Amino acid sequence: MKFPQITIALLAAAATSSTFCLAAPVPNTQDAAQAVVVVNPHITAPQQNEFWAKGSKHVVRWDTDKIPQGEHGAALKGLVVLGYSTPDSDDEHLDLDHPLASGFSLRDGSVKVEIPSNVASRKDYFIVLFGDSGNVSPNFTIDEA
Repeated sequence: MKFPQITIALLAAAATSSTFCLAAPVPNTQDAAQAVVVVNPHITAPQQNEFWAKGSKHVVRWDTDKIPQGEHGAALKGLVVLGYSTPDSDDEHLDLDHPLASGFSLRDGSVKVEIPSNVASRKDYFIVLFGDSGNVSPNFTIDEA
């Protein structure tokens, strides 16, 4: 039986390439200490129904109990943004373009922020603290002083 050279070449290529397609999962050999840790600190300030005046300065605070010690904890940087809720939408209306604070260590437990003077008056504002996850404060009010 004669096979044209092109057929032999194609069969050889298919047989060779199929061995490269075999794959199997590799077990994770990382130590448990190197496993990914998700940090979701509880915001303690602002508190529910608190009042903040437009243009005023405040301190956003959070619990640090569950933030790891050492290099991993020190490397976790935070971002604080203002958002608000409305009863007719699940949208958090986060002002990601104008963070109130960024680049601070989550191990600090607090960061100073200034409320923009040009925000609308609302009773349903909240703070979102981003690290490797987001945590939302209770609703509070921003209005004229």
